[in-house]
Amino acid sequence: MIALFAVGLLSLIAQVVVLRELGAAFFGIELVYVLALAAWLGGTAAGALWGTCSPRLAACRPAAFALAGALILVDVALVRDLHRLLGGVPGTYLPFGRQCLAVLLAVLPMSLLFGALFVWAAGEWARRGAGLARSYAAECAGALAGGAWATVALKLGQSNIDVAVTAALLAGVVAIAEVRERRRTWRLAAGAAVVAAGLALLAGSARIDRALMRWSQPSLLDVVDTPFGRMALTGRAGQVAVFYNGALAFESEGTTAEVFAALSSIQHPHPVRALILGGGPEGVVREVRTRVAGEVVHVELDRRAHEVVSRYLPSAHDVPTRYGDARAILRKGLDAVDLAIVAMPAPVSGEASRFYTREFFELVRQVLTPGGVLAVRLPASENLWSVPMRLQNASVYRSLCRAFPNVVVVPGTTLFLFASAVPLPQDGDAAAGRLASRTTGARLATPAYIRYLYDNDRRAEVTRLLETTVVAETTDARPICYQHAMFLWLARFYPGLVGHAWPFSAWATRPWALLATGMAILAAIVGWMGRSPTRRLMALALVAGLSGMLLESTLLLHDQIKRGVFFEDVGILLGCFMAGMAFGALAVDRYRREVTHRLAQALVAALGVASAAVIPLMTRPDGLGFGGASLALAATGALVGALVAATSRLWAGPRDLTVSRLYAADLAGGCAGALLATIVLIPLGGLPVTVGFVAAVTVAAVAVLALQARR
Repeated sequence: MIALFAVGLLSLIAQVVVLRELGAAFFGIELVYVLALAAWLGGTAAGALWGTCSPRLAACRPAAFALAGALILVDVALVRDLHRLLGGVPGTYLPFGRQCLAVLLAVLPMSLLFGALFVWAAGEWARRGAGLARSYAAECAGALAGGAWATVALKLGQSNIDVAVTAALLAGVVAIAEVRERRRTWRLAAGAAVVAAGLALLAGSARIDRALMRWSQPSLLDVVDTPFGRMALTGRAGQVAVFYNGALAFESEGTTAEVFAALSSIQHPHPVRALILGGGPEGVVREVRTRVAGEVVHVELDRRAHEVVSRYLPSAHDVPTRYGDARAILRKGLDAVDLAIVAMPAPVSGEASRFYTREFFELVRQVLTPGGVLAVRLPASENLWSVPMRLQNASVYRSLCRAFPNVVVVPGTTLFLFASAVPLPQDGDAAAGRLASRTTGARLATPAYIRYLYDNDRRAEVTRLLETTVVAETTDARPICYQHAMFLWLARFYPGLVGHAWPFSAWATRPWALLATGMAILAAIVGWMGRSPTRRLMALALVAGLSGMLLESTLLLHDQIKRGVFFEDVGILLGCFMAGMAFGALAVDRYRREVTHRLAQALVAALGVASAAVIPLMTRPDGLGFGGASLALAATGALVGALVAATSRLWAGPRDLTVSRLYAADLAGGCAGALLATIVLIPLGGLPVTVGFVAAVTVAAVAVLALQARR
């Protein structure tokens, strides 16, 4: 029982540590997270099968726990030096194949070990009469505790190094507790030594953290881990550069903030009150403050990172900063503003794209004065746009046009979009004239430069390009710009994808075709697995893992888009899912005397009914809310746990194979679900289509399995 609980706790903490390190090493690209999570689930499934094939190694369980703790620490150092080890240059992208290799090197050893540990611990408990359901519940309870621990650690300001060291310390303690043939005195002495070593590492964790970061950032000034990522600052010869998850965010000698502030301020004839969302450390607030006579309201999402950067870069000290989610603050209501500037990160992730949807733009419009202006910027290229970049920017432009009747495009190395309910300046003379009356000694944003941006031939060409591109708008339910950002990233390594991004975008406008295609493929897989009773049960476990991961991913992203979920909230929501899995598994194991195939199929059907019931709730303006998302995740987890428990009760073969094969099938389904949800279904079809896909798959699975059972 304790060993299974420890497996769940340590494996979840290890996932958190490794995913955060990989995110910081590969510039926050979410596709890397997906690959890592899929590799983790697949590696755990392979480890479970390997553990069954190597029963003699179960006696080495104490050493395996100790090795798991050591691997957590080794992984941190390994990932931070991956660029050099794999022949790359710090600050640049590794070739895509080497990135995949890096993910496998970081994830597979630990996931294989934790999969084998689960099988060995569950096998020992099975010999005492406990089934897979209880083992599954014990592991889920440990994962619940791990999620709560990760939440508390981040709230207390612990770095990723601190979390890794604490996890390694716990693994060492568990390893010593597993050594039963030694005397109590020996175990107490060994435990004291492990605790002392762990405390020593914790005491020097800040120095270790900086030393490891200097491998890739030799001029490091400071580094901080926050719930949103890793912020690192470097400095040399008076110039300060800020890196967010390894990618350059901005530097003190740049002029982007100055140009953005100047262009935004001249859209309104007399801006008196301004709202700035993000952009504080970059200098947008400071630049706007010199151009707006009245009050400036500044909202920042990441308080910890903002405070650290403010120590090294000048800021507008007379502008107070409100910390929190911008959408939540807008929903609560603000005094009307003349100018609203969105200086958030580019929409290249699910977290960032929520500030570029039609619903968000409509939310901002509610706080604007009748002649108020909304300013947005997007990554672009001055001369040539690739197809993915064109689709991404056109999607946001279309959403902006749906929320505002007047939209002005100002292209350059950055694409600036300005929207209002009233007409805005359209020619260079009018815009430059306004700027000339407000000039404050700018380095680049001079009247001549503004006239050049407005009057060059690229402006008409880019405007026509945005208006004629056929693409779906970005909405909360369908964050399609996330899909285009992924294509744009992959095109860095495979330029041939540029020509194929457009057909994928057209496919995305027909989500029901996507739904039918995927359902047919999965029905064929389930049908093949259902030809024998053993395969039928594995198919049920696979459907449980697949459906559970799809619903979990969709509900988490939906809650993130609607509420701006911080990492702490994600831990709580995952805890609800894990608690539901433990409850469902125990409920079937303890309170259901007879388990039939019909009950298992009914549980699959219940997953489909639950997913269908979620669709209308997700399309409401306020979404499910935190309470609704928590209940939906708990219910989903309960159905998944109950289905896995039911399949284990129906298994007629050797009990050791029950653990390995059903557990591996469940994890394989989760692996497929992670890839499908984040790479295919959510980007191409949107959240409602993804949930509808779950309903369709469960119906197809029940139908195919029922037909197979009659034969």
